[in-house]
Amino acid sequence: MARTTAGFLDKLVGRLERLDPESLQAQFTHLARERGLLETVFQSIQEGVVVASAAGRLRYANAAAEQMLGIESGRLRGRSIARLFPDVDWERLAGSGDAAWQQLSSFEMEVLAPARRVLSVYAAPLAEEPAPRRASSGHRGEAPADPRDAKPGAPLVLLMLRDVTRDRDEAAEALESERLNAIRGLASSVAHEIGNPLSSLLYRLRLLRDDLAETRTVTDQTFEDLRVAENEIARIDLILKQFLGAMRPSPPVFAKDSIARVVEETVAVMRPEFEDRRIQVIVNRPEEVPAVSIDANQMKQVFFNILRNALQAMPGGGHLALGIEADDRSVSVSVRDTGSGIPEAEFRRIFEPYHTTKKNGNGIGLMIVQRIVRDHGGLVEVASKPGEGTVFRIVLPLADRRTRLLTQA
Repeated sequence: MARTTAGFLDKLVGRLERLDPESLQAQFTHLARERGLLETVFQSIQEGVVVASAAGRLRYANAAAEQMLGIESGRLRGRSIARLFPDVDWERLAGSGDAAWQQLSSFEMEVLAPARRVLSVYAAPLAEEPAPRRASSGHRGEAPADPRDAKPGAPLVLLMLRDVTRDRDEAAEALESERLNAIRGLASSVAHEIGNPLSSLLYRLRLLRDDLAETRTVTDQTFEDLRVAENEIARIDLILKQFLGAMRPSPPVFAKDSIARVVEETVAVMRPEFEDRRIQVIVNRPEEVPAVSIDANQMKQVFFNILRNALQAMPGGGHLALGIEADDRSVSVSVRDTGSGIPEAEFRRIFEPYHTTKKNGNGIGLMIVQRIVRDHGGLVEVASKPGEGTVFRIVLPLADRRTRLLTQA
């Protein structure tokens, strides 16, 4: 249609002197309708359409492109959009560089604002536009014209944008599912091998305690040490069962409960380890915390993994602050440590299976956290600064809330 319009204009200009006023008006009316139809089509399609000069200055963007990129074409028209497309070689695509040939470019890019999107971008040269009457002088907020834009018949670059976020997320989830199945098989095998010796060890400790009970020379401290050993083995067995329960994709068994109780019980179980590492733990909570609909055992596994990460991040001691807050829609639990923090290069990969920065880590703890919280209709937020610490924040909807975040398929 663009070529039809251009050809129509050429014919109109050639016959301009021979047209009477009524015919000239009819011709311009036809041109306006054709241009309006073209604009309506571009504004209606779901794909983004962006037209820029060889210098990367915006000439046109339809509504879909504005939504995908979070821009207002009216304000950006005439200004550089190179920062939005850092991988585009504008001059080469437009054929205005030293190369005697033109090229097409196809790539994918991730946009984080106004919302996270993965965009498939197809960039190609566009037919040269007519020579401009005069370079823009910068009125009405437009940037001064680039010399490369002021040449007669300056070439343009067309970019077609398609939102492929759902396709990429589904592919990533399929890959995660395959990895998770492999992890489950390994975890079940390891748990079986560990569980049997633990049961045997616990049984023999109890036999030893009974035998020592008949000996009067054994001190009370010895019996206390045996009791502690039995409790620790029982705790390891419980952790192992919780781990296997979290690995299996069984749906949560929801019940109204207090997230504060779950947090405090998890901290109590791990308190001996914190004291041994010289880590001070503080739990700040309001007197009344609204009920949430949760599977208490699964949520304990969430906080166990997060607290375990915090403990490992502070081998020389430190401070661990847990805060519980609530509003009319949700309850949030924040866990802030003063550890080493997460390196910037690793930050975006912390929820990936098998990915870990720990020497003896397995890279599945945070993956379990994300899955359980997602199944509860909640969300996980993470903030970290290398050398200063990390903050995990778990947000769960109130039990009486009518809407929840959808579980991803």
